[in-house]
Amino acid sequence: MKLKNYIYLLLCLVIMLPLFVFFVGCGNNNNKSNSQNNNYYKLNNDMTLKEGTSILFDGESKNAVLDLNGYCIKSNRSAAIQVTNGAKLTIIDSNKNTTHYLLYDENTHAYSKYSKTRPSGGVEIQDGHLPINKVNSYITIHGGLITGTNGNIYGGAIVVGCLLGYTGQPSFVEMQSGSIAGNISRGYGGGVFVGSNAKFVLNGGDIIGNYSSSFGGGISVEGQSSIELNSGKIAYNTAGVSGGAVYLMGNQYLKLTNLTIANTIQILYNQAKWGGGVAGIIATVSMQGGLIQGNRAIEGGGFDLYSSCFTMVSGKIIENSAEKKGGAILFGATEQKWTYTNENTGYHDEGRHLLKIDSGIIEKNSAAEAGGIHLLKVFFEATPQMEEYINKNNISSNGNSVEMIGTQNIKQN
Repeated sequence: MKLKNYIYLLLCLVIMLPLFVFFVGCGNNNNKSNSQNNNYYKLNNDMTLKEGTSILFDGESKNAVLDLNGYCIKSNRSAAIQVTNGAKLTIIDSNKNTTHYLLYDENTHAYSKYSKTRPSGGVEIQDGHLPINKVNSYITIHGGLITGTNGNIYGGAIVVGCLLGYTGQPSFVEMQSGSIAGNISRGYGGGVFVGSNAKFVLNGGDIIGNYSSSFGGGISVEGQSSIELNSGKIAYNTAGVSGGAVYLMGNQYLKLTNLTIANTIQILYNQAKWGGGVAGIIATVSMQGGLIQGNRAIEGGGFDLYSSCFTMVSGKIIENSAEKKGGAILFGATEQKWTYTNENTGYHDEGRHLLKIDSGIIEKNSAAEAGGIHLLKVFFEATPQMEEYINKNNISSNGNSVEMIGTQNIKQN
């Protein structure tokens, strides 16, 4: 192992050691289900973690299920849950009848004011719009909830894997139900941070009303890691810089981040300066279904990608907006092929900056310039019919919804 990896490991340990390792059910019989095995943990009441503590799942032998059971885990400074060093965690919610409320906080820019009673005088936010003025608006949560983290740099509610590029055993989190809502990060991932060599899968549940001051209002992903978004909802999240719902940050040392958007996932009404829905650099994005709707940004209402590869074979990108350009998709790159070599493994890969659209629905997106797609120095592959469809069915102040600057247009048959 190179000296660089020893340094990363040491940094990870320094980060983890101050945290009091608090595990749901350990030393608390009220929270552990006696009818299940030792790797099944079930909340039987609300839990408030002490400042600086986290629920830690650590090590390859740890393969656990956490049942929120309709209750609330409320954290403070640290991420509520950390999954590291090869551990695997599945989050479920066996009781969706409990109701929680989250009121928008102007100071935190998130739905971080938690209440078990309906806020008086508030306006409930429902699917169909992203309010310009969020004051007194609230979100209703049904079922279990992870909320309240305020001030953590990496991952408001959940951290998967380690930070700072350490490539240890891959960690894995699958979310099947429940909600991650009203959390705040001062850096990356208002709801979830996926660290190096890790994976996060959303197969149900909601990531809503979270905030990052910089990147990834809902989820932020570091290089050589991946996320799969198959079902559930990522909505009403905000990033101060890029990636209202999701931010992908690949780099040459760690190679690519990977995002798969599929099936019935909904990415709705998120916002950022760049990439209201999804933003990323040095990433691969595959859209095989799903709905990207109502997201907004200064540039790149639906997507803002740079030096990446984006393929779309199905799904909907509709009603997203950008103040300047790229209502649906903003995509830029250098003219050169990207080339990456992992210094640890020697793995080498290269390819083109490519936007490939085989099919799908891209319409009713809007921007001052290029309401559909705005491309800069990338390869664009689509049929002439698809290109014409995008140009006609999106809204631009300058009248042209597809703009290609220094872009090689590859015509499909």
